[in-house]
Amino acid sequence: MAYLAKETPDLIVSDVIMPDKSGCKVCAFVRAQQALVNTPVLLISGIVNDEVTKQAESCHADGVLKKPFQGTSLQGSRARAVGQAARCCRTLRQEY
Repeated sequence: MAYLAKETPDLIVSDVIMPDKSGCKVCAFVRAQQALVNTPVLLISGIVNDEVTKQAESCHADGVLKKPFQGTSLQGSRARAVGQAARCCRTLRQEY
């Protein structure tokens, strides 16, 4: 979180379950920062079920990836599409 307070990444990928915080807490932190509010956040989990999906939606994550995944799945059109859609949705929410 200290890194996110100083930097503006293009994409944030966070595990749902970590030893000291949850991916949802990271996502909530990102959404509360004006400089990061439009940054896409993807959560990763070994189990993607209704509960994990609801958690991701409740913290306004832009998607959930199932582990294990290849880093190449974050490249190219899929990651760009997620980022563009996330920014568009947040812009619309802010305007209306």
